[in-house]
Amino acid sequence: MRSFDKRYNKAENKPSFKEQNKYGGIEHYNSINICQHLKKYRDHSPDREFYNILRRANQLLDSNEQPKDTILFNARGLSNLLYEISNIYKRNRGIKPELFKILLEEGLLNNWHISACEQLYEFNSQNLANSLYAFLLMDRNTLRIPNELIQGINNNLMNNENSTYHQLYTIYYQLSDKQKIYYLRKRKTL
Repeated sequence: MRSFDKRYNKAENKPSFKEQNKYGGIEHYNSINICQHLKKYRDHSPDREFYNILRRANQLLDSNEQPKDTILFNARGLSNLLYEISNIYKRNRGIKPELFKILLEEGLLNNWHISACEQLYEFNSQNLANSLYAFLLMDRNTLRIPNELIQGINNNLMNNENSTYHQLYTIYYQLSDKQKIYYLRKRKTL
């Protein structure tokens, strides 16, 4: 990715939207177009821009004063972001160490967990399945899945959301016995 122009941060010479793209600026990214930009990495190896996009995602989640033109992350946007990143990891296995370094250093995982907790009431089975899929792919060894995500899945299953139940069931079946959903084990469905 080309480096920022030296005049980029000067208010009197702030580049246009087109110039921001030209110079690799990320300030115009919001929770929707970040996912759109990440989609191209399904077929291309992550580069510097990829990590800048992740940092921008974190910036949006971490900021108390969101720009007026920023579309804030909701449960759907959060799950889409996780899903895109998990797909990128799935196709580019070699990026895992660097990806986790970025995620941990920038605090992205923590922010995503917090956002998920705050917006659980918005999650449906599809969003939960996407998020769970992401955590499974990115942290397969330790399976550190947020308790809030587990609770959200339990809530959805108890509310009889049958339309995407099979997807949740299939994904969660990959976990160890200790981490399977208590509700499912009690019902003896696993």
